[in-house]
Amino acid sequence: MYSLMEVADRVKSVREINKMTQESLAEVLCISRELISFYETGKRAIPLLVLQKLADIFGLSLAELLELDLSTLKTQSRLVWFRANAIEENDRMQLTEFNRIIRNYLKMQRLSGK
Repeated sequence: MYSLMEVADRVKSVREINKMTQESLAEVLCISRELISFYETGKRAIPLLVLQKLADIFGLSLAELLELDLSTLKTQSRLVWFRANAIEENDRMQLTEFNRIIRNYLKMQRLSGK
């Protein structure tokens, strides 16, 4: 089990590793920047649905988001699409969903031994 602050610190670290601001993350999640701040400081617990969305946005499984060695993530930023300037909200959400599908496909390939 993870403490509220462990999850909060991890989310903040992953966001910072991927060079995202609270504002840009809030925009993608369609929530306020203040709520991101509350999550990252442990003032509010992050709902499981939001944790799953965060994992999808960062190109991670939920388990990876909570357990991955962050030093390996620093060299493997997966958020290329956040670096583009003119990506619309709908496009970002579609790319997040595409990342989730690819991640699940790769997991199935690993499990099947291919």
